[in-house]
Amino acid sequence: RAAGPADPAGAPAPRTRTDAEGASHPPQARRPGEKPPEPSGRPTTAPHGPAAHPYDTESRPDPERTPGALLQASPNHAAADPVTLLAAAELTRSCCLFSPPRSDRSARILQPALLNATGAVLVTTADPDLWRQTVGNRSKHGPVHVFDPLHLLDTPARLRWAPHSGCEDPRAARSRARALLAPLRTPATDRHPEESAAHAAAHTLLRCWLHAAALDGRPFHHVHRWAAGKDLHEADRVLRTARHSAAGWSGEPASVLAGHPKLRSAALGLVRTALSPLSELHIRDACTPTSRSESFDLESFINERGTLYVMGATAENPRSHPGATPLLTALASNVVEHGRRMAALSSAGRLDPPMLCLLDDVAALAPLPELPELMAVGPSAGMPVLAVLRSEEQALHRWPTRDARAVTAAADLRLAYP
Repeated sequence: RAAGPADPAGAPAPRTRTDAEGASHPPQARRPGEKPPEPSGRPTTAPHGPAAHPYDTESRPDPERTPGALLQASPNHAAADPVTLLAAAELTRSCCLFSPPRSDRSARILQPALLNATGAVLVTTADPDLWRQTVGNRSKHGPVHVFDPLHLLDTPARLRWAPHSGCEDPRAARSRARALLAPLRTPATDRHPEESAAHAAAHTLLRCWLHAAALDGRPFHHVHRWAAGKDLHEADRVLRTARHSAAGWSGEPASVLAGHPKLRSAALGLVRTALSPLSELHIRDACTPTSRSESFDLESFINERGTLYVMGATAENPRSHPGATPLLTALASNVVEHGRRMAALSSAGRLDPPMLCLLDDVAALAPLPELPELMAVGPSAGMPVLAVLRSEEQALHRWPTRDARAVTAAADLRLAYP
């Protein structure tokens, strides 16, 4: 049909609802003050196959959240399609966008969502154009940081970030090790006892080495050296003698390395694969701040409404060729965890203004292990999420089945865009 006032750029209108008898019902506008209809109880799965509509979408009422508060849009946009709403208002809830890699989603959805954000923004993307089209406006809003270890962008100002920063705290060391290993974990991991044991042992080694390097002020590439089997006595010494070393951690690496040869080999292989990007000089430099002035102050970044672009290339088979995905995942996870801590410590229990987490092609670029929980509780903590996936199947191949279903089920808005 011809484009009307609610059809910008000739975009088709949202699909009408069809009941069990096949009767078609167009969307009905509500009068001011009228309550939204009760939820139908239908599963909120995005459609698949040739019949999928360009703007096929479902939003779920949440008994703990205010219905209708998904987007802060003006009344002029009330009847617009979901893409128009995303482009015209600040996102305040969680949105799961299903879209293939070569769509125009960046121009239609991601760039407007980024520019509409009033607070800090975490961006993960493999699309240089998203940075080019938004960095100018965002730099007027607050400080801009770019973590680009592969040098995909034409910019001299790149953030250097040490992946073991803050790992003096054992909780940070655990979380960081989990994030670095996350791209190497698959849904099959938990179904196979040997593989699950190897990941647990790898996590033990990595969290202990991150903790030791942070306590002793070592650069991150020392963790890479220890994973290669060089100077392991250094890490053991730090864990034994450092004043603030985590209790009980000093003997754990030696215990893993003295264990069954097959388990030891598998665990070391996982750690070495996760840290393999450090063999490239420019990636190692990106993980080595040269002075305190280069350190990334997350609290200032959030308070000053900054923008962090985490730029990289997608990894289709990270278990054998991870690229920089472990480092990208670790940085994004660090920002999310710090934001959640700041929200928990604030008087309102949330970030204000909110920090948008714009996670483009998240499963192949930076598969955050905490994404399922973030989709559910992030908005209430002032951390709305726009997570882009190619399909539900991609999520099922990246996270354990229960977590993958939680990523999509917890979203307030589910949108399929071709």
